[in-house]
Amino acid sequence: MLQKILKNGTKTPGPFIKKPSPITALVNRNQLLRKDPKYKYSPSYINDKAWYDQPHFTKKALPEKPTDIKGVDSAAYQLMNDKLAIKNFPVLSRNRFFTLRFVDLKNDLSLGRKSNIAYTFTNYAVALLNDPKLGNKFKSYKGALKNLPFFQTQPQPMGTAVARSKYRKLVKRTLHDTLHRLVPNQESDIAKVSGVYLFRFTAVPVTEIDMQEVKSEIDKAIKKVYLNANYSKQSDEATKGPKQTGLRTKLLQHARKENTLDAHKVPGFVPKLPYLFKYP
Repeated sequence: MLQKILKNGTKTPGPFIKKPSPITALVNRNQLLRKDPKYKYSPSYINDKAWYDQPHFTKKALPEKPTDIKGVDSAAYQLMNDKLAIKNFPVLSRNRFFTLRFVDLKNDLSLGRKSNIAYTFTNYAVALLNDPKLGNKFKSYKGALKNLPFFQTQPQPMGTAVARSKYRKLVKRTLHDTLHRLVPNQESDIAKVSGVYLFRFTAVPVTEIDMQEVKSEIDKAIKKVYLNANYSKQSDEATKGPKQTGLRTKLLQHARKENTLDAHKVPGFVPKLPYLFKYP
């Protein structure tokens, strides 16, 4: 038996197939794309301006698709969740499903966005059982059934990746559709609604009536950003606050310029933070 084990242990291992890295896959994909007649392959591809024709979400335009609405760098996200930094920003909407604020282009925090129109969300404020009153009763329950497994859990409606993903997709689709319905796709108009929309979720829409309420609140919020001069004045005042100084420096110090080292040298490179850094 020992001889058999030792004999098998000396066998030459079979071929090891290594999966291509994301960068390698990107290079291969773009080399294939270069067969397109409108491109000519050249060793100097790094300086080829055609390959720096950035995707739609890096341009100063309305998002073509809901997925063109991206988030922000983690450094910007931390600053945007600093209560002292954003407490003076006027609330666009406060309803039973979310609280919404907006960081416009005049604020340096907006430089940390990954797309012209971006958004962030937090969901730690969502109540247990999707209702604050019901959640409080659940936490304080001391009745005869308190030892059942259910009462040992934390029934959080945003506790799964699926629930969070569905909510994000709903918000992105609604934000995208509302912008295209209300805002002309012209640079002067787009600038008014460009920036970062900060969502703090407080409940999850479940019924069709809930969904319509979410859409209605986002509709009113976009109208306020785009048309309400008084809101614009309040937003300008918030940008001048003492906590707003030095934000650009903090972002430059802590933001990650690229997801992968030297990613900008790869054909087809897409800037991670198109408004914070300059690229070739």
